[in-house]
Amino acid sequence: MVDISSENTTENENVAWRLMEALDEHRRYPRVRLDIPVAIRNGSGQHCAATLLNIAPDGIQIRCNVAIAQMLHPGGGKICQNNAPIVQTAIAIPLASGTRTLSVCSRLTYLTAVAEEPRCVIGLQFLDPQPTAQRIIDQFFEEAFNEYFASEDHTAVSATA
Repeated sequence: MVDISSENTTENENVAWRLMEALDEHRRYPRVRLDIPVAIRNGSGQHCAATLLNIAPDGIQIRCNVAIAQMLHPGGGKICQNNAPIVQTAIAIPLASGTRTLSVCSRLTYLTAVAEEPRCVIGLQFLDPQPTAQRIIDQFFEEAFNEYFASEDHTAVSATA
């Protein structure tokens, strides 16, 4: 991630909002890009909607405007373990058998401001999904990987390797 807001910032600063030119890739798991709505309820019971950019087995990345970001992280400041807001997320996950609602409690892990609208990109980590939610996540990724490995492009690359 390229921080274009200031070259003099340090890791220890309590900065929540930095304008980023490009997003860092701090991924432990593969992600599947999606452009679908996600419903969110914060700890105060306020509801909002955002756009789900991608999903990983352990969380999601969303895009929202500044007002929603402030609602999700009202205290402001750098997000760390002791001030990371917990929210409830609901996503209509597309599966081969039809759409299933993934409802899971999530923790904000980062909030980044970007140049284009909507201005905020937020990372949410799933917190101990219930068995039904975990089955939906597992099924989604199994189907996504099966589709990826069955694609002609991937088969052509594998055949030549």
